[in-house]
This record gives sequence, C-alpha cells and structure tokens, in this order.
Amino acid sequence: MPHHETPEYHAQKKIKRYKEQDPKQVAMYLKAIRRIDPSKVTYVDETGIDTYLHREYAYSKRGEKVVGCISGKKYRRVGIVAAQIGKDILAPLQYDGTMDSCLFEAWFETRLMCELPSDCVIVMDNAAFHRKRRLIFDYPKTWPYDNLFAALRSRIQSN
Repeated sequence: MPHHETPEYHAQKKIKRYKEQDPKQVAMYLKAIRRIDPSKVTYVDETGIDTYLHREYAYSKRGEKVVGCISGKKYRRVGIVAAQIGKDILAPLQYDGTMDSCLFEAWFETRLMCELPSDCVIVMDNAAFHRKRRLIFDYPKTWPYDNLFAALRSRIQSN
C-alpha cells in the first residue's frame, strides 16, 4: 500500500512561505513589534476578490478525480484596502481592478492619513506598490503585516 493511502497520510493545503524570508529578520521584527503598545499599531492591507467564484475542492471516493467546469469568460475583480487598529477598521475603500502605487498613495494620503491618530505605528506587507521610501518621506508617521482580510476572503470563497 503506498504511503499516501495509509491513515496517517492525507492531503491538505500547503502553508505558503516565501523562500526569500529570513527567519532572523522575522524574529527581530516580532520582538520589536511586541514592544509597541497594541492600541498604537495600525495594520494596512488590501485584497482582491474575483466576482466569479468557484469551489477549488470537492469530495470524492479515494482514487477518483473530480472535474469541475468553470467559465472561461473574464469577470470583474473588486479590491478592498483598509487599515485596522485593534477592532476598528479605518478608511475602507472598495475599488475595481488591481491596486497600484498611484491608487495606494492616493488612498493613503486622502483617506487613511485623515483618520489615523498622530502617534500610531503603521505596519504593512512588502507589496511592490507600497513605495515606503516615498510614504515615509512624505508623511511623518512612524514605520517599524496581513491578516486583515483573510477571514473575509475565506468566507466569501466558501459560499
């Protein structure tokens, strides 16, 4: 019996990690972020949701493939960007298409900066359109990551 058919082995979704991630830098970051008052930490994130959703998994008897038919047509993509401090959501914005530097910086300047307390720390991922040098130079907030929309995306995709 092959090992993939035994009770102790089963298929499960992989946890994705970036191979470029440096464990020492991650440890230093986590140590630094723990020193900051949680009420001052502002998490910024964005997500995209395709309006055509389909189930990626299905049940079947072992060894039988499951085929699902999906449309080949292009559908609309909706994006959401927002910030979170504690349980509060700040400056939510829904937009069509994908995020780019111009849209992010306009949202940052016209929406987010108007709602942020002056002594907060902004935390975001390393998306290419987060031109941090420009944001740091232009906005005098402190900079020292991306779970904000994970539950929302999961809930929408599971329906």
